[in-house]
Amino acid sequence: MRLKRLELLGFKSFADRTVFEFGDDTLTGVVGPNGCGKSNVVDAMRWVLGEQRPTSMRGKEMTDVIFKGCASRPGMGFAECTIILDNSMGTIPDQGPEIAVTRRVFKSGEGEYRLDDQKVRLKDIKEMLFDTGLGSRGYSVLEQGRIDAVLSANPIDRRRIFEEAAGISRYRQRKHETELRLARVEQDLTRLDDVTGELRSRVRSLKIQAGKAERYVEARGQWELEKTRLVKHQLHGLGEELEGCIEKLGELEVQLEGMRSERESSDQQIGELESQRTSLQAQVEEVAREAARLEGDARAVDERRTQLLARVQSWEHAARDEEQRVQDLTGQLSERASELAVLEQQKAALDGEVAAAREAAERQAGARRDLNKEYAEARTRAQEQNELVLGHLHEKTAAQNTQRHLEESRGPSEERFARVEQRLGEAREQLERVQAEEQKATEELAAAEQAQSGAQATLAGLEGELRYVETKLSATESERNELALEVARRTSRIESLLDRDRELKDLGAGAKAVLEAAARPDGPCPVDQLAGLLADHLATSTEHARALDAVLGERAAALVARDAVVARDVARWLSGSNQGQAALTIVGGLGTPRAVPAPQLPAELASRVRGELLSVVDCDPGFAGVAASLFGDVLLVEDLETALSVVALVPGRRCVTPDGEVVDASGLVAGVRTLAQGAIGRRSSAAELQSEVRELEARGEELASELEALGERRSELRGQFEAAG
Repeated sequence: MRLKRLELLGFKSFADRTVFEFGDDTLTGVVGPNGCGKSNVVDAMRWVLGEQRPTSMRGKEMTDVIFKGCASRPGMGFAECTIILDNSMGTIPDQGPEIAVTRRVFKSGEGEYRLDDQKVRLKDIKEMLFDTGLGSRGYSVLEQGRIDAVLSANPIDRRRIFEEAAGISRYRQRKHETELRLARVEQDLTRLDDVTGELRSRVRSLKIQAGKAERYVEARGQWELEKTRLVKHQLHGLGEELEGCIEKLGELEVQLEGMRSERESSDQQIGELESQRTSLQAQVEEVAREAARLEGDARAVDERRTQLLARVQSWEHAARDEEQRVQDLTGQLSERASELAVLEQQKAALDGEVAAAREAAERQAGARRDLNKEYAEARTRAQEQNELVLGHLHEKTAAQNTQRHLEESRGPSEERFARVEQRLGEAREQLERVQAEEQKATEELAAAEQAQSGAQATLAGLEGELRYVETKLSATESERNELALEVARRTSRIESLLDRDRELKDLGAGAKAVLEAAARPDGPCPVDQLAGLLADHLATSTEHARALDAVLGERAAALVARDAVVARDVARWLSGSNQGQAALTIVGGLGTPRAVPAPQLPAELASRVRGELLSVVDCDPGFAGVAASLFGDVLLVEDLETALSVVALVPGRRCVTPDGEVVDASGLVAGVRTLAQGAIGRRSSAAELQSEVRELEARGEELASELEALGERRSELRGQFEAAG
């Protein structure tokens, strides 16, 4: 087994698809200055074979192997490496003649492995490559500095390399896995012993419990016996008590009759109360329904209130000034109210003082009148009442002083009372103004809340539509990215299938020599006299491509000459130059192919014959005769058994199955043939892939226009949202 080809796409410095061809029995070297990416080729080999350490790839994360982009082109969204191994010698059993191992990693960190374009695990790749020397740690891939490490390795490390080369590592790995399984089995056995020991201890405890249960049964029997005796004794005593109870029962029956009459009257009252209760219950149910309705309305109002509160939060900055004004006016109102209360208290106190002063003045006036009367009487009495007169004179002087003081303080009190009334009037006017401003502010706040509700509804609608547009835009972008990735994959596959250099390398020595010489002036013929290869002028579907490749064989790679003269010149040049042989096909052929009669087959066998192979092949103009000569006698049948039966009945015919198995009178060609193994299969696959790529590109253009429309709609919605906000 040997390495045939290495394909890189988006891996480190290989942004474009790069193919390294490794020829038969040749030595391939990569030469270049430092930093040109020579080591990336070896890194790609180790990476596709399962290297898991990012540091071995000279990075921090495994996504660092993806091409990051440069000034002239953007970065890639994924990295892909594929190695094609030649398994024609059957080194790896149960595999085809070529084995393609692919590893892919995406920017998101996800990765996958593929074996012949089938998704597999890394473990499957490693098990397949055991004993082949391949692998991320195998001796077949040695990076820079590894040879010195191998030469200076200790015997244990060197032994691993020899075991890998000798094919022992597979069994050592199996031994290691078996030992791990045995270790797990030993752990299970240890756990089983623990469980068994625990069950043994439980058996002992269960025996103890069984003994306790037996003693309990005996004790319960004894207890039931003693209980029976006790019950009989109690029954005898209860019989005596029953006789006394019968006498009391008679008395109670008499009382029962009286109670029955009372019950009848009570039943009548209960009926009346029951009717009242029914009416009240109907009212209660009505109230309950009303309460339920109100509760539902309240919940709806609460939900509406929650929504409105959520909307009000975005409008609070617009209402904050009005709320501040209301708070200031409320504070001023409370201050004026407190001042009014203080003034009213002062007024009440002053009113009390004025009333008291008036009463005192009236009392003093009365006292003065009495004193004047007494003074007049005293003057008629003479000297005997001199002392009494002096006392009254003293009281009169004190009263006059008090009256004068009260009269003097009456003016300021009345002035203070007037000022209080004036301040009270001003406070009432200010209170009325504050109340008017408060009412106005409330109305403005209600209008602002109403406007806010409408604007919030508009914002909610715009926000919902904007979220929908952004979600759809994200989904469309993801779909477009997936389409771009799929187009890149299929384009890469088409390039691989239609790789002209690869096809020319697979030509024989004579055909290569003819093509090289035709490009020179002294060649066998001008280049324009050769029309490529025969496979370039024949086409069929992928369903029949393997059959056509199998029938044509090496003739699919035959050089096409414009006429017989050109073919004769090429043949003479090959004979004279001793450059080997080359297959030549002449446009139009060298004669009319003989007609092949339709085979006469039994009905059961004919039902499994699909028809002539020629009928499913499309030929370029002038190549119908060539096609008839090459495979005009070939029948396309369902399977190998049908082909054997048809050739046995009609020996002059050849048969081919869709899988590429060919049967003729001399024998058969059997086995599995891959679609990309032949030139026709590669071209058919490439044609189908190109059709799919065109469909994907059309879908990509639709998504691009849809993305553009969504982007414009998102910009429009954002503008409306900002204007509404």
